[in-house]
Amino acid sequence: MDSSSRSFRTLIKFLVVASAFHAVISVQLEDIAEICSGNFITMDYNATWEQVDPVTNYFIPLASKYFGYHVAQNMYKTQEFNYLTQDHLENGCLSVSKAERRAGWELMTVDGFGGKNFTIRMVRTEIPKLFRFHFPYPNEGLTGYASIALSDNQSYNVFDFCFDNGLRSFAVVTTTGPLSAIHLEVVKAHLKALGFKEEHFLYARTSDCEIETEPSPAPPSIKYPKYFIATNILHPTFFWSKKK
Repeated sequence: MDSSSRSFRTLIKFLVVASAFHAVISVQLEDIAEICSGNFITMDYNATWEQVDPVTNYFIPLASKYFGYHVAQNMYKTQEFNYLTQDHLENGCLSVSKAERRAGWELMTVDGFGGKNFTIRMVRTEIPKLFRFHFPYPNEGLTGYASIALSDNQSYNVFDFCFDNGLRSFAVVTTTGPLSAIHLEVVKAHLKALGFKEEHFLYARTSDCEIETEPSPAPPSIKYPKYFIATNILHPTFFWSKKK
């Protein structure tokens, strides 16, 4: 075998190994975090289609990777992961139940990751289309404001989440599963105009999801390596802090 053949085979092996490594590399929060500068609220929105629509479950075909990561935190009840890949996030098959009102809160159950679920609490504010929300995990839960940033008033809503810790995410909730091609392009253009990075878009399956290896949650930790505490000791707030 001549040197050129050996070099070619070596290159092929390297590309295969690199491809395999890329496929299983864990998603790191530092790589997908985006900072919130405030909620965007759509002007033209009529919520009556939600009230009369017989659909009781909605799909999430498009979201930010941080939204997918945060959902995984809540599904697996963990602060961090030893092993969580983009393939896991794409195959979550996430759906949201229609809200039930209890004690002033609107409760929505998020299902996915092979039978797991958790409940998001939301309450309407005095500002139309702006909600206060609470996720149960991590660190005793995360809160913030959610707004309806875009809607076709028929089949989808785009939620813009601005967390109190300084991060932001989005989720597109639909009645139809995947977005149509034209709706997808409209939504993507709108999200990019709001400042979301397309490289952090998560195109998720809404059916036929397969996860060969489960995500691996990290053991509980009392450390908060990605947060610092505000000066208000009585009511400490955890803020996002990028790694230096």
